[in-house]
Amino acid sequence: MTALIVTEGAQDVTFLQCVLCGALACAPVKLTADVPPELRDIIRKSFPNNAKGDFTVRVRVPCILRRDGAGGRDWIVISDAGGTGAVGEDLAAHRGSAIRWTAVGVMVDADGTQPAQVFAGVVRSLRRSDWPEPSEAGVVHRGTPRTGVFVLPDNRSTGTLEDVLSDCADVNYPSLLAAGREFVAGARTVVTALPNREGSRLRKRAGPQKAALGALSNLLRPGLPMQASLQETRWLTDAALQVPRVRELVAFLEALLDVA
Repeated sequence: MTALIVTEGAQDVTFLQCVLCGALACAPVKLTADVPPELRDIIRKSFPNNAKGDFTVRVRVPCILRRDGAGGRDWIVISDAGGTGAVGEDLAAHRGSAIRWTAVGVMVDADGTQPAQVFAGVVRSLRRSDWPEPSEAGVVHRGTPRTGVFVLPDNRSTGTLEDVLSDCADVNYPSLLAAGREFVAGARTVVTALPNREGSRLRKRAGPQKAALGALSNLLRPGLPMQASLQETRWLTDAALQVPRVRELVAFLEALLDVA
């Protein structure tokens, strides 16, 4: 089984990797020599690797996982599309590859839009690339290949990955999360009053929550990006994997990957 899951960005890739490794016993592959020959073409071999030749753009690195089951070894590729608007382009690029995908999934944020609308947009991208279309968010189409779309945080609510991360932190790091929220609440007036739009991001809907989670992340791994905190701490382990929204995602992944 060879599966593709397209996400919006690097943080989504890390989150999904942690969930798959923790809940479905997947293992990350780090060496090119350990990647099967049919998947090696997805590893970028040139730099810069964008149409403009812009070498300042972050290089998007796929995450490749393996899973050993009763039916043999499965391979899962988590792709960083490079932004919300690039998901359709990424789906089209993988459709044009020589890889025979057994399953194709998409995980995106609802943000401030109703999940049904977000789902409809992703389905249009699937249709343009001639992938089978699932019927609704969170439901896997049992065709060839299997396809599915999961709209964070839970296919029903507006929101983002940060809502799920907050649920998980509330289980494993409740005191630290509370401290991060208290810090952001106290600093919010000062930050949003800064000139030159410096505080504009904090005024956005998800701004305070992202800032509180960022504070928690830096307390756990000072000076490192949030991906390091997600990978190196208990943030997405143990009881966090039993959080309802995570369990919903795991159930979706089990159906997409056909895990018994």
